[in-house]
Amino acid sequence: CALDCVEGCADWLTDFAFVYIAIYGISFVRAGKESMEVLINQGTGAIVQSTLLSTVSGLAVLLGTLAAALAAVIGTRWAPASLALVVPIGLAVGFSTTACAMKLLDASAKTLIFSFAEAPEELRRIGLHDLHDALDAAAHPAASRA
Repeated sequence: CALDCVEGCADWLTDFAFVYIAIYGISFVRAGKESMEVLINQGTGAIVQSTLLSTVSGLAVLLGTLAAALAAVIGTRWAPASLALVVPIGLAVGFSTTACAMKLLDASAKTLIFSFAEAPEELRRIGLHDLHDALDAAAHPAASRA
């Protein structure tokens, strides 16, 4: 359990380090330090957002995979002999397409979370007041209830 927690933190830091690398083009070590600072400054808000996104992404991949398999089964009603071939292909196609789409969504959300952690007022400045308020409430839940 403790090792899983440490591994989860390392994965989280690595993901955000890659966001820093993509945006700023800095070294991995420096990006890791910057990610650690975000973790310290933002507290659990950024971790919770990332964790919830991972859960939703995983569910979307599962549903996409099952939908593709169901479509394959429906498609084979005219040729039932091919069911054993078509269903695994449907599963593979469904999994790969939804997994790729969810990775893009995950990377976009992590970039948004990182950007908000770096410069929270930028969202308000460019007119995204509702998004700013939602992210601020998620990052600082105690302050939003007061």
